[in-house]
Amino acid sequence: MVNETTDDGSYIRNFDPSSRPAEDTANNKNYPKDYINLRILKTEANDSIFAGSTATEWYTQLGTTTVSNGPVTYTPDSVTSYELNGMPAKKTKSVFTETNEDIFLIKNGSLYNISLYPYDISDNTTVKKILSSFTFL
Repeated sequence: MVNETTDDGSYIRNFDPSSRPAEDTANNKNYPKDYINLRILKTEANDSIFAGSTATEWYTQLGTTTVSNGPVTYTPDSVTSYELNGMPAKKTKSVFTETNEDIFLIKNGSLYNISLYPYDISDNTTVKKILSSFTFL
C-alpha cells in the first residue's frame, strides 16, 4: 500500500503505478489490462466535506437525497444497500476523473469509504475476498 498524495489514503493495486510514464499517471491513461484499485478512507465526524452535517447525518441522507462528498455527488438512484462482512453499508457509483464504485459505512460516528476501480469490481473474486475480510480492530 502506498499514499500517493498527502490528502489521500493508501491504495491497494495490482500493479506498480510508478512503472507508468508521468504523463500517463497524471491523466489516468494506459492502465494495464485488468487493473484493480482499492482504497479505504476514513472521514471524521465533523469534517468540512459534510457542509454542516455530521458523518452520521450525511450517511443517513445517502440514498434518500442528493449529497456530495468533496467533488463527487451521489444521487439517490445510484445508491443500494450492501452488506460488508456482516455490517450494513451502502454501495454507489461515483464519477469524477474516472468511474468508481464506492462502499460507505458508518462506525462510531466516522464515515468509512471503500473506493474501488473500475466500477462493479466488487463482483471480482479477489476483491470479494478482500471485502469479506474488512473488520474494525
